Amino acid sequence: MNWARQIIESRIIIFTLTGALIAVGLLSYLVMPKEEDPRLKARNGIITVIYPGATTLDIERLVVAPLEDELAEVGEIKELDTTIRSEATVLALELRNSVDTELEINETWRDIQDAIDDAALEFPEGVFTPTLNRNLLDLEAILLAVVGSEDRLQLLDTAKDLKQELLRLPTVAGVTLVGDPGEEISVELDDRELRRLGLSYDRISLQLLESNRSLPAGALRIGDRQVNVLTNSSFADLEEIRSFPLILGNGETVALGEIARVDRTPAKPTREAMYYNGEIGVTIGVQPQQSIDTMIFGDQVQAVLDQYRARLKASESPLRVETVNFQPDYVRNRLSSLGVSLLTGILIVAGVVVVAMGFRIGFLAAALVPVISLIALGVFATCGGILHQISIAAFVLALGLLIDNVIVIVEGIQEKLDRGIEVKEAAAMTIHQFAIPLATATGTTIASFLPMFGASGATSDFTRAIPTIAMLTLSVSYLFAIFVTPSISLSVLRPGGARQWTFTDPLGKFLGSLVYRRTGTVMLAALCVLGLAGFSFAFVQQKFFPYADRD
Repeated sequence: MNWARQIIESRIIIFTLTGALIAVGLLSYLVMPKEEDPRLKARNGIITVIYPGATTLDIERLVVAPLEDELAEVGEIKELDTTIRSEATVLALELRNSVDTELEINETWRDIQDAIDDAALEFPEGVFTPTLNRNLLDLEAILLAVVGSEDRLQLLDTAKDLKQELLRLPTVAGVTLVGDPGEEISVELDDRELRRLGLSYDRISLQLLESNRSLPAGALRIGDRQVNVLTNSSFADLEEIRSFPLILGNGETVALGEIARVDRTPAKPTREAMYYNGEIGVTIGVQPQQSIDTMIFGDQVQAVLDQYRARLKASESPLRVETVNFQPDYVRNRLSSLGVSLLTGILIVAGVVVVAMGFRIGFLAAALVPVISLIALGVFATCGGILHQISIAAFVLALGLLIDNVIVIVEGIQEKLDRGIEVKEAAAMTIHQFAIPLATATGTTIASFLPMFGASGATSDFTRAIPTIAMLTLSVSYLFAIFVTPSISLSVLRPGGARQWTFTDPLGKFLGSLVYRRTGTVMLAALCVLGLAGFSFAFVQQKFFPYADRD
């Protein structure tokens, strides 16, 4: 009992700590990472091997067989799906769900890379170096399209320029281009002019090739320093190619641009093409860094886009940068919607408690719900949690659970006040009376979420926030109910503040007599309802999550 009184006497310290934890919760909401969905761990990858000129049988025998033999020694591989085509093969890998931690996943991928390197030693000459892509889940959050011209190189140059602007942002992990036509330097020659000058295609090609090599020039030692020498032996731009001196048979020279048309053109055949609303264009995909606030990432990218569009408009360029997909807006809307749901849930809980228990008791209990939620959010963020639609849904789920402990303590104090016990004594008695029972009840509820931690693989990655937040919120709720709620109740509760319902006593007597007099009937009805529920469950359609409502 003395420890309970000590809690009441230490309320200034308790209020100070509570205020600090609330501040941490508010600050955490502002700065913690925000995403639309939980990130899945990198358990999938693709190996690509190219063997020019090889048939499917050659690739299967000379490439796939040694590669699969080496990969078979990596026991963490769950599934290996091999697709063979002429001149290339693709192997899709999936790791076992038991490979769960980031350390285990990274070590497994290193083992797989070592197996690929060992297999490559057995490949015949001409096989390209195998590539392993384990970042299949690192998707672009923003898609842009550069359109407004039929000149594909102009579109490409603008896309590359914008790419460099975006890569300067600290929240951007990478930028990819789709619809890159490729580029090449074309030299159109007149056969009659070549014959007049005594030149040939092979001779011109050889001279250009010899002049466009990057050769090591060694180093010079100046005193005690060594200075590397760089050779300017490669072409920098079109003008340099046009002014390149060709050596004629008589020893004279002529500029390439005088006898040929030198242009920068799209590669032929075109590597890839992209159309946006019927217009040829180049797509820019922007990938965010991990564990950041996606909305801040979106605001930074949008600021760069606004400035770049203003520059295009000021230069009277016909080009436009259109937004194809902007995930930060979806994240903002989704989190705002779930935030409204959370606020609505709090108001509903508050309304029910106020109606059932009276304004003073109900208002006190309901007002503590967002406080507990904020403290739990602060702890969650401090431990590395990310705010997304699953974590917010978990907070909504926990609303009805976290208020129970508060209601028990508040109702216990009010009941003792109505019996004439002094308020501090009532609070201390309630803490002493319910500390162990509430700990047991809270522990039982927490234990009900433990099986969810037994899930593995993508299911665990996606739903892990639900048991984590539920258990965290329940723990904070218990500690808050024991240490904070009694101290707050000293200033709020008054004798006679509980609402008395006249129908509860008659209703209780009726239900009690019904169970006592017709025990068999009640049990039979309960078993029938349970059996009907179990039978109906077989007809419920099962789906891990509903289909997405957008492309």
